[in-house]
This record gives sequence, C-alpha cells and structure tokens, in this order.
Amino acid sequence: MIDSVGVLAWIIGYMALLSLLAAFVERRKARTGKDLANHPWIYGLSLGVICTAWTYYGNVEVATRHGYLFMGIYLGNTLSAFFWKSFLLRMIRLKSAYRITSVPDLISSRYGESRSLGVLASLLLTVGIVPYIGLQILSIQNTAGLLTRGALTQYDGGFAAILLVLLISFTILFGLRKLDPTERHPGMVAALSVEVLIKLVALLACGLFVVLRFSGGWSGLFEGLESLKPLENVLREEQLRGGGIPSWIASILLGFCTCLLLPRQFHLAVVENNDERHIRTAQWLFPGYLFAINLFIVPIAAAGLLAGLSVAQADTFVLRLPMLAERPGLALFVFLGGFSASAGMVAVETMVIAALLSNHLLLPALNRFGPLRPLSRHLLQLRWLLAAIVILAGFAYAYGFRSSSELVRMGLPSFVAVAQLFPPVLAGLYWSHANRTGALLGLSAGILAWGYTLAVPIFVFFGWLPESLLTEGPFGISLLRPEALLGLSSLDTVTHSVFWSLSLNVIFLVGGSLLSSQSQREQLQAARFEEILGQPPEPREPVGLRPVIPQSEVRGAALRLFLRYFDARAATEKLDHAFARAGVAPDRNLSILDLSRLQNELQPALAGSIGVAAAREAVQSARFFSPAMERELSSIYASMLAELRMSPTELFERIDYWRLRKAEAERALEREKEAHAMAAQSLRLRDEFISVASHELKTPITPLKLQVQMIQKLANEGRLQDSQAAALLKQSERQIERIALLIENLLDVSRLTTGRMQLNAEALDLGGLVSEMIRQAELEHGSPGVFQADLDTGVTGSFDRTRLEQLVLNLLSNSFKFGAGKPISVRLRSREGKAILTVTDQGIGIAPEDQTRIFGRFEQAVSSRHYGGLGLGLYIARQIAEAHGGTIRVESVPGRGASFIVELPLRS
Repeated sequence: MIDSVGVLAWIIGYMALLSLLAAFVERRKARTGKDLANHPWIYGLSLGVICTAWTYYGNVEVATRHGYLFMGIYLGNTLSAFFWKSFLLRMIRLKSAYRITSVPDLISSRYGESRSLGVLASLLLTVGIVPYIGLQILSIQNTAGLLTRGALTQYDGGFAAILLVLLISFTILFGLRKLDPTERHPGMVAALSVEVLIKLVALLACGLFVVLRFSGGWSGLFEGLESLKPLENVLREEQLRGGGIPSWIASILLGFCTCLLLPRQFHLAVVENNDERHIRTAQWLFPGYLFAINLFIVPIAAAGLLAGLSVAQADTFVLRLPMLAERPGLALFVFLGGFSASAGMVAVETMVIAALLSNHLLLPALNRFGPLRPLSRHLLQLRWLLAAIVILAGFAYAYGFRSSSELVRMGLPSFVAVAQLFPPVLAGLYWSHANRTGALLGLSAGILAWGYTLAVPIFVFFGWLPESLLTEGPFGISLLRPEALLGLSSLDTVTHSVFWSLSLNVIFLVGGSLLSSQSQREQLQAARFEEILGQPPEPREPVGLRPVIPQSEVRGAALRLFLRYFDARAATEKLDHAFARAGVAPDRNLSILDLSRLQNELQPALAGSIGVAAAREAVQSARFFSPAMERELSSIYASMLAELRMSPTELFERIDYWRLRKAEAERALEREKEAHAMAAQSLRLRDEFISVASHELKTPITPLKLQVQMIQKLANEGRLQDSQAAALLKQSERQIERIALLIENLLDVSRLTTGRMQLNAEALDLGGLVSEMIRQAELEHGSPGVFQADLDTGVTGSFDRTRLEQLVLNLLSNSFKFGAGKPISVRLRSREGKAILTVTDQGIGIAPEDQTRIFGRFEQAVSSRHYGGLGLGLYIARQIAEAHGGTIRVESVPGRGASFIVELPLRS
C-alpha cells in the first residue's frame, strides 16, 4: 500500500517538523522572553499525553473483549480532575518550594528526605514504566509493518535502529538539554501539544469515516450488529456492561490513582506548570479531551467485527479499516496519529525516568565509590546515557513480549505499579501523622502484592514460570494461588491485583504510621506540606541569636560541596545566589538563623540537579563546623531554648516560618534601601574627598607661590644673596615634594583600585631600610631624635624596596602627625619566619570603633581640617603589606597613643 521508504520519510519529516517547532519556541523565549507555551490551552492539551498507543489502539481491543469497560480508566481520570484545585495545586506549590522534579522526590521530601523511599519509588516506576515504553515501541513497529504490508517487518533491523535513534535524539534535544529538570521545557511542551491534537484529529477522522462511509451511517452500523451471531457479537447489550462491578471499580480506581502520578503526567502537570491559574482551564479541557478521543472507540470496534476482522486483530482495527477501504491517505494519517501517541509518551517518560534514576540511584553510587566520584561532574551526559538505556530496555522488553495481541496485557501492570505510589502521596499531602516507617512498609507491601498477584501470572502466561503456580499454588498451597489469594477467586487478574496491592499498601501505611513516631524533620515537613495552601500566622522571631560562625569557613565548605557536581563558574554562581537568597551579607559572621536559612537555600540549589534526598544527604555530609564551633553552637542553642521556653521542634518551626513568610517585595525594598544608602555614602565621600583634596593641594601651593614671589622680588631689587636663594629654593623644593607625594598617593589609589600595582621584589635588608626611612622622616619634619629605633640586624627577605619605603614612611609620618610631639618607638623583630615592624606613638590614640575603618580609602579617625591629609596613607600601607603576603593592624587606647604592627613573611 505504502512503501517502506515513504513511511520512513513521513516519520523523519514529522519528527523534524516537531523538532523545528520546539526549537522555534525555545529560541523565541530566549530572544524575546515570550513563552508561547505558557498558555492555559497549551497546558491543558499537553496533559493529553496520557493517551498513548494503549488508548489509541488498545481501547478498541478492550471494547471488543469487555465492552464499555475501557471507559473505566478515563472515568477515573475525569474524577481526579475534580480534585485538582486542592490535590494538583498542593503539588505545584510544593514543587516550587522544594524544587521537586518527580513523584519519588515528592515522597522522599515529605517523609524526612528519606533516601530509601526515593530509591524504592524510583525502582518501582522504572520497572513499571519500562514495559509501557516497550508497548509504545511495539505499537510503532507493528503498525509500520501493517501499513507497508510487511515491507517494514516488525523487527527489521534498519527500521528499528532509525526509530530508536529518533526517539533518543528527540528525548535528549528537548527533554534533557538542561541539568536542572525543574526548569521548564517550553519547546517540548509545545511539540507535545501538537502531537496531542494530531492523534485526536486522526482518531476522530477514522471514527467519522467508519461511521459515515464504511458502515453506512449509525443506523447501518447497528443494523449490521444485529445480523451477527450471538456468540460472535461481543458488543451486544450484556457485554457492553463490561466485567462486572468489581472490574469497573478497579478500572476507575486505577485511572484516579495514576492520573497525576504517571511520570509523564506529573512532569507536565506539576513541573511544567508556570501559572496556577492554568489549573482551572485544565479541569474542563482535560476531561473534554478524554471524552473526544474515546468517542468512536465502540463504533470502530463494531465496524471491525462487521468487516470480518477477528477479535485477535482488534488492537489494529483503527489502522486496518482505512486500509481495507483502500484509503492510503487516511491510513497514513491514522498511522502518524498513533506514532504521535507513542513518541510523545516515550520522550517525556524517558526524560523523567533518566532524571530520577540519576538522582536516586546513580549519583549516590558514584559518591560512595571514590574512583567514580569525578563522573558526578558529568551528570547531564550520564542522563543522556540513561535515557538511551531506558529506551533500549523498552525495545528489548517489546522484543521479548512481541505478541501483537497482548498490548493491553502489557500495559495494565504499569498502571497497577504506579497506583502503589498513591497512598503514600495522598497521606503525605493530607495526613500529618503519616511517617517514613508507615510509607516504607505500605509501599513495600503494595509492591510485593503487585509482583505476586500480577507479574507472576504474566510470566506464567508467557511460559517463564510453571502453570502449576496458578492452578495449585506454590508448594501445592491453594490459598496462595497468585490469581486467587486466600481463596478470592471471583475477580479477574487485574482487579484481584488492585484489591490486594492497594489494600495491603493502605493497611501497612496506616498501621506503621500509628505504631511508630515521626522524627523532628518529618514533623516539620508534615506541617509544611499540610499548610502549603494556607496562610499560617507570622511567628515571633527568636531572640538571642548572635553571629558567631565564620562565614569564610561555611562558604569554603559549601563551595567544595558544589564543586563535586558543577564546574567552578556554575558552582560559584549557584553559591552566591544561595547566599543572596538567604539574606547573608558578605564578610560577616553567621548566626544560627543565618545558617538555617542558608542550609535551606543550599539544599534546593542542589535538589534541582541531583534530587531532594541526595541534596539533603550532600548538605548534611558537608562539614560546616569545626568541633569547637559545634560546642559553641550547642551552648548558644541550649541558652536560646531556655530563654525562649520552647522545644526544638517549635524553634525550628518558627525559624522556618520566618524564612518562608519573608516576602519577595520586602527583600526588594531592603535591597533598594541599601542601594540608596550606598549611593548617599558614595556622594558624601566624593564631596568630602574633593573638599579635603582641594585643601591639601592648596596648602603647599600657597607658600610655594610666596617663596617664588620673594625670590623674584629680591632678584629684581638686586638684594638676593646666595644663602637666601638656597634657603628659599630648599623650602620650595619641600613644598613641591609635598605636592608630588599627594599626587603619587592619588595615583597609587587608582592603581590599587584597578589592580595595576606590581611588585619588583629583590633581596633587601629590612633593618637598613627602616633606618634610612627614619633619617628621611626626621629630616623632613625637622625633628631629629624624635624616632627611637630598636632594630634587629639580619632581618632580610624578598621585598619591593620602593613600596616598603612608602609603607614605612607613611607609618612614621602618621605617628609623627598624631604623636603630640612625644618620642616615637620604632622596633623591628624577626620571629617564626616573619618580620614584625612596630611603630608606637604616645599621641591621641584611636577609638575602638575606628580601628578597622582607618585602613579604608579617604578614612581618618579625626577631622582632616585639624590634622590635614587625604586619608590615604594607611590604606596604601595596608595594600602594600597585603601585596607582600603580610598584614597590618593597630592596637590603641584613646589618649594613650597607638601601635601599628606590620607582619611580613621573610621569603628568599
């Protein structure tokens, strides 16, 4: 009918068009900031990805065998939508608050960031969903072979390879391009919305064709049904009622439980949500879509039977009927609709499974095995590899279970597996007493019951296990028969499994939670989850919080932690962002409240890339405190609790409430106030500097001008003597040197600000240099003997002579200026590989609050009007000392003088 090359060309062209659409949406957002996918209709339509090949083809098979029972799943989906204003809204807000990326993340976060629960849920989803991915691949293979009448056989190597490459490429390009899966993928969502529409239109086109053209209208269709023999008429009235009330209940329950917990549904409904208001549109658009896509299932099933097709072929009636009518165009369109149903599901499902496997299984394994730890820096590439493995595993499963008549049998175990996550999720969102022990027991019991009552019968069906297990039970114990556990034999296999797995799940969850207690962390998380939709009252901020934790140590430990997963630039950016969000100001110690906020920001910064449980474990493993700091914190913590008269749980709740309730508008206002204050300070410093600089430059210029005028007058009168000229020129030279020094200081500030000061190190006797600077200072100030030197000999090292001369001279001049004319002590010592220079005066001293400030630019401890100067000498001295790897500090008591201590390493 259609050759294999044509089918391949249509598939590749179709995928290329979707890729171009996705790329256009992504580029449009990057270029203009406008997100075309951020629309309630796009959001609502994207949820239609729940309808896969199991819906597109498999529903017809269910209709031919069990009547209207196929509608049970979709009635459950529709019923779920009625509760989205609470259920879905809670998950969306929790996603935003805790950077949750998947259902295992949600469960792990709620139950105290439990690693074991995250791993168990991840394994369950992987085992449950990989067969469902295989079903989609099998569907594409089968229908491609049918469309080409065998030219593309079910497992043709070339076609399979091209198909797998296309699916893997699309998944990586538009689902795994970003390390942080909490970031939205507007291109992928837009492409999925188009796919959802195409499969709907294709199925409606097939249904209309069957009813209006193939069967001669509705009346012709049902008249034809009357002519069928009773035993062959699987759509007669009593069969339309399905498999009885238990089967209907089980089917509706599966649809309700899995509607938002299937990995693809959770990602699109929760992670990709950008506006909570879109939920209102999705609540009616999603059920409307389900109704429309199932509208013609029964007519297509009836038409297939009337056309003489067998029940075994029912899962391909949708494609076979247009082919029987020799409508190749319609058949190709129907095939592309089915391809859309499968490819969209595979892309999103694989993306989510790859992310949760890397976060909950691969990354912890790498961290525990030292030689492989560097691989964690390549997490994104590892997710690409996992995505390829997941798709290939699905293909391998499809190859092993390749009976085309068993699409439904392959799909149902996935629904029952995912349903096991519903009890712990529901309890976590609405029952504050649910705890990790109960969730772990319930989930384990549900998984074991699912495997025994549903997976085992499937393995028996395909010949992997002996049939005696079903007929006699293990070891001949009939009460343990997988399909009739404890004698319950009146239910079909799926209903039987749903009953036992969910019942045991709930019983162990409730029982385990009631018989065990919650940890403090679980209590806090339970309160957060329960109140996520409410507005808890603003708590009173705790008192007695003192900044005692050095920020440099905390920042260093946090940076080492981030470098395990990101390159240096990304790690620094994420760390700076976390510190800023925590409201931690630079260069100051942290309090307990600061540390609590910071840890609460560090964990989400990591969680988006490595998962909630892994992020919590990583943050806890980082050594933020030394033993001495921990003892100090314990002491402060105990004092705070006594002062506040509250329990540790209440304290943590109040601290967390304070952090959560701090509105972004208040933060913005605070930043604006700080910016205004900084601007005002800068203007004040500028005006003050201009005033001081003008005064300082004018001071030597005035006597210089007078001296030049005096020389000129004496010369004109012929009274200028050599001794007078020499004295006047000497005084002029001193004023010029003073001007030059002021200018040089200003130039030094410019060099230091722009980082252009360079050192020319040479071997230098520091004692000789200090002696020489003392003589120069005494000569400059005309005060011989004011400096009393006590200098060790042999203090040598590698220094920049010019800069050290400047440093020493600045200190000597500063001490002379503020020394009240009293003797100044200059001492040089060599100790433990360091040269220690101390200059001590007996002047006015420096107040404690000014002892750090005076080393800043244009800063003085006293008024420049009384003492002069630009306030640059000590600033330049500090920069020179630090450039040599040393330090400078001051010790002073007001009214008793000041000692400036410079420590320089003696390097050869």
